[in-house]
Amino acid sequence: MSQQPFDPRRVLRQVSNALLRPFFQRHQLADAVPWSRLGETHIEPIFAAWHQLPEPQRRAVYGVLRGIHSLADDRGMKALGEQIHARQPDRVARFAAIEGAQDRAMWVYLHLPTVFDQAVLFAQADVMAASRFWATHNSLPRRPLSVGDDHREAFRDAISRFYWSRQLRGSCAEVEHHRRPDGDDYFFVYLDDYPDTRIIFNDQRRMERRTDRAAFANVFAYSAEEGTLSMYAKGGREVHQSLHGAFCRTVLQVDTEPCELLGPTYRLDHLLDPDFPLICDPEDRVAEARILAMDLEIHNQPGRRIGVRGNRYADDIHAMIRQCLSVPTAELTVRQAKFRLKLLGNSSRTMTFAVRRPHACDLRSKPEGLQAIGRRCLRSWGVLTDA
Repeated sequence: MSQQPFDPRRVLRQVSNALLRPFFQRHQLADAVPWSRLGETHIEPIFAAWHQLPEPQRRAVYGVLRGIHSLADDRGMKALGEQIHARQPDRVARFAAIEGAQDRAMWVYLHLPTVFDQAVLFAQADVMAASRFWATHNSLPRRPLSVGDDHREAFRDAISRFYWSRQLRGSCAEVEHHRRPDGDDYFFVYLDDYPDTRIIFNDQRRMERRTDRAAFANVFAYSAEEGTLSMYAKGGREVHQSLHGAFCRTVLQVDTEPCELLGPTYRLDHLLDPDFPLICDPEDRVAEARILAMDLEIHNQPGRRIGVRGNRYADDIHAMIRQCLSVPTAELTVRQAKFRLKLLGNSSRTMTFAVRRPHACDLRSKPEGLQAIGRRCLRSWGVLTDA
């Protein structure tokens, strides 16, 4: 999903007129726009005409533009590319020849709407996979799934029972199953949330109070090749273990013990050495690597932690530790470290990310290219020890 907040005007400016015109023809708006006199990025006449449409049509256009926005980044282009390769391989060359992420997404919407819908769904799942609520469990049976209505219904009922018995929500639920081109099976579980009263404007543009039960979503991704189950679900270990068990019993039809979380292991204590060099691969064009902050714990004093935060441009974190602490570094454990990379390119930019032992790192929130650079750096520094 794009890092920038959604702005329909920005999306319209980034789509060429040659694609906007057939798009608005589909939504019965083309005749209201003077296309022959309209320059590229001159979208105000389009925007004004759009907002003269009846409310249902306005919402439909809005939904498509949001979908295009969600696909206009590395994750979205990857999702579109894999869907086209799998479903419409004869269209790959045409798709690749289109310049601009927004134009590519709009072209797919116009010519391959099913591919567009699937790509939006998987791009959203990939965004969830970058959050702290995504966890992967291993040691599951490695076998292809044959998913029928009985599996989906049993899984739906098990998830619904869990949320209703523990949180008094989730009494209504639906499960959608989709298989990605790489063979992984994705289950999107939608459940009703707590009722909430909001002030809304209805289709007649009148304000009213409305009580709704919005839906919240969990995502389950099963890899038959690797024998892993990844899931997005808010909550701690107990929630994840319960949902993991529900999936195994109803979809895999096996009883399993709670599986260990699968993830890389990070070590940080060696970074306390002030002479330890943060060496980066020259091909990654990293101009500077710095440690911005450390969270420290004193040996034999569990729970007593010290946070050291330096100036992001000047302070030496090791000098600050020497100046501020009387404890020898040999008696300290690094619980978390925050890094900053200054990258070379057309315009210099920086990337900050944090690692927390033993298994936590926020690199997953970055675009894929930056994630790869960060992982290579962590391996080079001996921080990442188990990919």
